[in-house]
Amino acid sequence: MCRRVVSKVLRSVLAVIVMAGMGCYGMSCVDESGTAIDWFIVYKMPKLEKSSSKSLTTGFSYSFITDKSIKSLDDWTLSDKQINEEDSIFGQTIGPLIKKLAKSSSDVSYVVYNDQSPDSSTSSGAHSKGLFAIDSSGGFWLRHSVPRFPSLHKPYDFPHNAKHNGQTALCISLSAKDTQSINNIVFQLLVMRPNIYGSDIQDALIAKSDLWLQLKNKKWFKNETQSQLLIQTKNRLVLTSFAKSSKYEKDLYSGLIAPHFMKDLLVQSWRNGAGEKLPSDCKDTYKVQNVDKIQIPDQSVKDIDWEYTEDHSKWGITSDKAKAYTCIADINRMKSQFKRGGGGMCISSDKVWHIFMKSIEQIEGCQKSYYSLCIDNTVSRFASKLVSLYVASFKRDEWEKYIQELTDHEVTVGNFTNSLRTVDNNIGLMIKSLDHSRRVNSADWYLVDGNNRYVQNWSIISIIIIIISSVVQVLFVKKLFDSKDTFKGKPRA
Repeated sequence: MCRRVVSKVLRSVLAVIVMAGMGCYGMSCVDESGTAIDWFIVYKMPKLEKSSSKSLTTGFSYSFITDKSIKSLDDWTLSDKQINEEDSIFGQTIGPLIKKLAKSSSDVSYVVYNDQSPDSSTSSGAHSKGLFAIDSSGGFWLRHSVPRFPSLHKPYDFPHNAKHNGQTALCISLSAKDTQSINNIVFQLLVMRPNIYGSDIQDALIAKSDLWLQLKNKKWFKNETQSQLLIQTKNRLVLTSFAKSSKYEKDLYSGLIAPHFMKDLLVQSWRNGAGEKLPSDCKDTYKVQNVDKIQIPDQSVKDIDWEYTEDHSKWGITSDKAKAYTCIADINRMKSQFKRGGGGMCISSDKVWHIFMKSIEQIEGCQKSYYSLCIDNTVSRFASKLVSLYVASFKRDEWEKYIQELTDHEVTVGNFTNSLRTVDNNIGLMIKSLDHSRRVNSADWYLVDGNNRYVQNWSIISIIIIIISSVVQVLFVKKLFDSKDTFKGKPRA
């Protein structure tokens, strides 16, 4: 009996200690041990079925970087936990919030958004996913790429459909006293126009800033198409936040991030969705190149690598260490994303940059085209030189896109390809014939024009010579009839 009483007392004391610890931390990013931290970056690996490690074949393995781990390590930490477990880094961060919201009364204000909400509905709003929560003790902003996540009205769970592809997330802890950073986050959300599927904003926050009331009523900004603001973590790490609305209609990376830092970018994003994927761009002032293959170096497992087609994450880094920025974003490099809101958050850290740079195994080179140049130099004795230029370009990606469409519709690619090539050859012959005829006509016209000017010029010269000769002849004839002898005597009577 005494043992039972002691056991109950110990449990009660333990519960009080845990609750006290949560009270000290408040709303915050939390590591796997349950300790509040300033920030973390998570990279969930795709389902690597051929991996020698059994844990990597589940699709729930992940690596992470935190503000604490980076002090002693210069690489990813491969977790021995699974992302769908409650004691994972996600579960430790979101779990306390879920428990607080389950109570009848809570002082937590939160906004959870996802273009693919947990109820399986989709939205054409911002292509953004995240959770922003704050109370009187502090808060956190978790930005991620996971669809249908999180659900705050049931015990922590990670969506089963998100296990197949790679995912990334960035969590930053916030001070409740830092109203500037908190308001900047709300401002960015009003620019992006996310699909909010859950929220509760306390009157105390609304009283401090009208931005909260706008967010509560979803009164999005009409004139702000893009925004770049600074956000400070609880431990005073300053990050650069980028946001764009659907009216911006440009690529987030080449349009906003690269020009802001004045550096080339290397970007990993999901390029398998609807809409035309963007190739590596080397034509603008700052290059933006796609990452094709990713690897997470680890001493115990040597085959943690995968193609971009298995990776749903969105992140980018500057191409050199002179300005070492690492950005976790929610926009893909697809033309269809031009008309979607979204953004990214960039951290300035040499170590974080170095870790991501080592994770890049292969980069997509700049797109090349095939050019043919035909020069026809027609020279005439009486005409100027005529040079005709005919330039034809061939884009392999466009052809591959049509092949894929034919495959999707189960059309015989070989027969259809031969038919298209025959038509293309006939059209090419027709164009060449028309072009040759046009050049011949042009050459004839120049020849006629040259001959005309030749005849005209010589005719004018001949007329001038004839006129001059006639004038000279008249003068000579007149000279012959002129008499020098004159009669000086008087006339006879």
